[in-house]
Amino acid sequence: SPSKKDPSKPSPKTSIPPAVSRPETQSDLAHHLHRIQSSSTLTPFRKQTLSLLLQIPPGQYSTYGALAAHISATSHKTCARAVGSSMRNNPFAPEVPCHRILAGDGSLGGFGGDWGEEGRHAGEKRRLLREEGVRFDEKGKVKGPVFRDF
Repeated sequence: SPSKKDPSKPSPKTSIPPAVSRPETQSDLAHHLHRIQSSSTLTPFRKQTLSLLLQIPPGQYSTYGALAAHISATSHKTCARAVGSSMRNNPFAPEVPCHRILAGDGSLGGFGGDWGEEGRHAGEKRRLLREEGVRFDEKGKVKGPVFRDF
């Protein structure tokens, strides 16, 4: 007889949106990079910041400070606050994953124009990260190493 699916086990595709349910392919990344670089409304700094987000793999995270340090070392001096401001209202989210950038203390930081755990979109940011495999401790701080391999 044909095997029956166990209804008590949810399908992995039912709870994870398409943008985060699979690893990005080279074609996906090239498409997102083209969208960023061809935008007439983004400043060169915003294009650079958003493009770097594409290097952070699903299930990993980085910080505003780590991204600022990379830009400062390879391009021009900047700070974590400028990085956060450049990602505010990311027009390509969640495909260009600003949700993978957290505060230096391991807290969520900003998302959707708000800051911190009390922000309107904090739950959405945490959900996206958890669905990608990022883990948090009992105080809501992220667990694991910061991605710095830009």
